[in-house]
Parts: sequence; structure tokens; C-alpha cells
Amino acid sequence: MKNQFKKYQQFGNSGCQYIVDISESLPLHLFGNFASGLYRGMFRRDLIEKYNIRFDVNVWKAEDWLFYTQYLSHCKKEIIIDKPLYHYFQREGSLINTYYEETDNGIRKGQYILHKFEAILVDAGIPKEWYKVQLSQRYIQSILRYSINIWDFRNKRKSYGKYKKIRTYNRVYAPYSNIDANHLTLLQRMMLKTKSALLLSLYGIVFNTAKKLKQKAFAFINH
Repeated sequence: MKNQFKKYQQFGNSGCQYIVDISESLPLHLFGNFASGLYRGMFRRDLIEKYNIRFDVNVWKAEDWLFYTQYLSHCKKEIIIDKPLYHYFQREGSLINTYYEETDNGIRKGQYILHKFEAILVDAGIPKEWYKVQLSQRYIQSILRYSINIWDFRNKRKSYGKYKKIRTYNRVYAPYSNIDANHLTLLQRMMLKTKSALLLSLYGIVFNTAKKLKQKAFAFINH
């Protein structure tokens, strides 16, 4: 990230703090390199209380993403610290590394989160050009992640059952309309236009196969 920060105004004397306009940092937080885990930021309590910013009790996944959306929509600038102050230990068997098949309820939650996110920014008067490209990418990524999840080798469902899940998902989730297709890749545009369960399934199969081969190669090298 260092090269990206150099274009921003420096803050303080440490050489690693930069003032960033919210129009530039909002997309990075919500869709890009900054992510939106709450451990990655410090927040002003007066803003939280003034605008009654709270976690959405209807979701247990991506709730921090919605919190960040609410908070940043009331900011003008933020200070970015270019230092690794948080170290994340990946433990085998942890909740985040445990496989769960995506459920139909998860589809509905995904729809809810997308619409809620957009509603927050519209209500706050945030210009759509700040986030429309990234929102489209996030939407497509959620479709691809679903296919990857269903075709994971740890999923014991039979192949036709997996395909049926993808087909159902396409019917329910794919009709989301606020998409800026001009900035999508050719593969993403094809998936969006055709809504093909077969194409999406092939993507999930190829991704998981490549991932497994990569893991085997890594294990062999480190044996």
C-alpha cells in the first residue's frame, strides 16, 4: 500500500500517517484493500452517538461492513496509518476456517445486505459514482463465492444437488439490477448476462480444483 499512500497529504511527523478524502477511501474500505473489520479502525464516539450508528441485529455476517458504511457516510476525511498494528493468527479448526454450506437463508441475507448498504449511502446523499463500480464488483464476487462454497470438496452433497442449489441461487439472487457492467471482466459479464447455472458451476469446480492442487503442491514442497 505504500506507493498508494504517497499521493496523500502527510499527517504528523511519523512519516506513515496520511489524510485521505472520504470519496477516495470509502470504496477502498468497503470493497477493496482496506477491508472493513472493526479491528482496523478507531472511531469517534461523538459521531456514533450523534447519528445513532449501530450494528444491524438482522445480520451476523458482514455486520461490520454495514457499520463502516454508516460511519464513513458521515465523515469527510480520515487518517490512514501505514503500519501493521494488528496481526491475525490463522488457526486450523477456527470458525473462519470451518466449512459450512451456504444456505438459502444466506442468500436472503446477502440480498438484504446489498440493499441495506445502498440505502445507507443514498440516505446520506453519497454520490453513486463514488461506489457504483465497487458495488457491482462486490455483487459479482458474492455470486462467485457462492459457487465456490457449494462446489467445495468438503461439501458431501451429490453433484446434481450442488447444481440444483446453484440454479436456485441464480433465480433468486441474480435479478439484482443496480449493476455497472461496463467495468466487469468478460467472464463476469457473461455470467451476469446468461445467468447460467452450468457456467457458474464450472467456475466453482475449476476454482476448487486449482485450490486443492495448489495446497498439495505447497505441502509437497514443504515436506
